[in-house]
Amino acid sequence: MTGYLVRRTGQMVLTLFLIITFTFFLVQAQPGDYASFYVLNPDLPPEVKD
Repeated sequence: MTGYLVRRTGQMVLTLFLIITFTFFLVQAQPGDYASFYVLNPDLPPEVKD
């Protein structure tokens, strides 16, 4: 039973690491950033910029 718990915990840690890494690189791959999108977008109403 202990071996099963250790194995499942290792799988959980590996899965979480892969998900976090994938999400990080997915966000970093987007062109630009959120701040420049809001500041430089002339079609955005002033209420949204605040």
